[in-house]
Amino acid sequence: ESSISYSSIEDIQLLSWENAPKYCLQLTIPGGTVLLQAANSYLRDQWFHSLQWKKKIYKYKKVLSNPSRLEVVLKEIRTLVDMALTSPLQDESIHQAPL
Repeated sequence: ESSISYSSIEDIQLLSWENAPKYCLQLTIPGGTVLLQAANSYLRDQWFHSLQWKKKIYKYKKVLSNPSRLEVVLKEIRTLVDMALTSPLQDESIHQAPL
C-alpha cells in the first residue's frame, strides 16, 4: 500500500448505483483507478470537494511558482479567488490556503 499524491489524480468522479445505497468516489490515476466508499452521501460529497480543492490548489501552486506572463498569472489568481469564494467546503483554511 502507498499513498496517492494529489498531482497524480487525473480525474475524480462521484459514483452511485440505482439499486444499492453505495456512496463511492472513483479516482483515476496513471496506474488505473481507485474506488473509495463512504458511509453516506454527505461524507462522499465532502471527500469529492476536498479532493477537487487539493488538486486545484496543487495546480495553482505549480502555475504561480513558474510565472511566464503577467496576464497568465493574473488570470490564474482571479480563477483561484473565484474558486475559493464559491467552494461548498466549510473550513476557514479554504480562504487562507498558502500559495
